[in-house]
Amino acid sequence: MKKVFCIVVFLMASLSGCEPPVTFTESQPVDTKNLIKFPKQLQGQYFNLKIDNKNVVRKWKGYYFLSTCYDESSWEVKKVQFSKGQLFLSNISSELEMENLKEMAEMPDDTIPPFKIAATKKSFKKFVKNNGFADVQIFVKQN
Repeated sequence: MKKVFCIVVFLMASLSGCEPPVTFTESQPVDTKNLIKFPKQLQGQYFNLKIDNKNVVRKWKGYYFLSTCYDESSWEVKKVQFSKGQLFLSNISSELEMENLKEMAEMPDDTIPPFKIAATKKSFKKFVKNNGFADVQIFVKQN
């Protein structure tokens, strides 16, 4: 029991204390409507999150994007997919993804993380198509 408690405390500290390597200046994808609730297929015991003005969910091109307000002008974005009873939660974390984002945003080569990206819908689409959000966690719904 003590071991489980230590793991939970460690995970909570690491999740809340780390600045994401990439944030966006707006929730993504831009010019896409916010959903007012989670779709039924995504509901369940995956994670506990309330949709509000700090946690925005948008559906676009068959994916869901969860944008979480990190500070007043920074949004951390995760891609969410559902397939065969599994929820796929994808992050931006690899160096290749960050290089693609730097190129997309026309940032100088000497720019270091954390990056703050001002993405257009077109550039965001290109990033997603080029294997953006490659760091995937898989969750199985608990009945």
